[in-house]
Amino acid sequence: MQLTSRHVVASDRAPSRPSRTRRRGLAFALCVLAPAGVAALGVGGTFTTVQDGDWSDPAVWDSGLVPSAADTAIVDHFVEVTAPAAGLVVAVGSSQPGQVEVLPGGDLTAQEIHVGVGPTGILGLVGGDVTTSLLDVGTGTGTLGAVGLLSGSLECDTMVVGSATSNEGALVILGGDGSLTVDSDLVFGASASWSLRPDAVGAAGLQPVVAGNVTFDPAAKLDVLPGDATPLVGDSWVILEFSGTLTGLPDFDAVTEDEYTVDLVQTATTLELVIVDVPPFVDIGGQSAVGTAVGLTAAGDLTPSSPLSVFIVGANPPLALAWLSLDPVPFPALGGTVHAHPFVNQFLVPTPSTPTTINTTWPAGVPVGTTFTLQVIAQDGTVPDGLVLTNALRGTAH
Repeated sequence: MQLTSRHVVASDRAPSRPSRTRRRGLAFALCVLAPAGVAALGVGGTFTTVQDGDWSDPAVWDSGLVPSAADTAIVDHFVEVTAPAAGLVVAVGSSQPGQVEVLPGGDLTAQEIHVGVGPTGILGLVGGDVTTSLLDVGTGTGTLGAVGLLSGSLECDTMVVGSATSNEGALVILGGDGSLTVDSDLVFGASASWSLRPDAVGAAGLQPVVAGNVTFDPAAKLDVLPGDATPLVGDSWVILEFSGTLTGLPDFDAVTEDEYTVDLVQTATTLELVIVDVPPFVDIGGQSAVGTAVGLTAAGDLTPSSPLSVFIVGANPPLALAWLSLDPVPFPALGGTVHAHPFVNQFLVPTPSTPTTINTTWPAGVPVGTTFTLQVIAQDGTVPDGLVLTNALRGTAH
């Protein structure tokens, strides 16, 4: 999309935050044109990294000094932020690839942060905090600019991801331990991608991005990555809360890599990701961490009268018992988790070969959406209890 000056707005933040200058447009233009332009922005000095290391280590910087809040910092190496750090302008990936990783105890504050100015630039939050007036990601001449949020907080007035060019801007949010707040405008350009990986169902698995006005170019991508969450039909995550306007929606694949079918639902103030269908079988874990590894897989679409195969893979146990539960209450046992409890049915599994295969037919008449949990407990003479658990499979009738 064509970026306009609409995303440059005034701020009403408290004075303790970085002052919001009107030099953003000039800063953005110069950063796009050349690394030297970035260096020219600072009213203080210009500091460029010469090696990997910690931001607070003078040996990381060409001047032998650590940048201050009045300086321009150009990061062309892998630099960790483990303590309070500041710069007037921070450019990540200028003349060569660069990465800034903000760790617990780290607090990076700047007027402007440009990620992917020349070559690849990456800003990662892994327990630390970042505060800036303007954050642009992948809008320069580089091949990629990316922000990864695992934990910690990222706050800015304006954020621009991607542009109308082929240079990629990426926002990646992994799990529910990180927060992103954009006080004014959040813009996803044509080359933008927004990737989400929930690690649990609901708010605990993914915090919404909070913004004022939000704009999506029609070519901007939304990806839902496989994670630890195992949602059911109807489960959802609020991925965006906006207090102003929402213009456009991202392009996304309705079927995710792990075969969940999702939909985007827009309300007056939110954008929500909703699960509308799930795979026939989902591995929900629980396998014993001790003893001989024995696993459980299945094949079939769980439609009426369709073929169904269940496989015990790994070691060949001398004896195995399968449990089937309709309303499971998991509990830890045997170095893993018993998911198929209480069971409504159990049966001995013959194990003459590896893998052991059970072939059957899924019955007709099971209501669509019915869920069940299947797990196998197997004999194993190598552990004190003499028993190990396979992983559990959650099935959903289709």
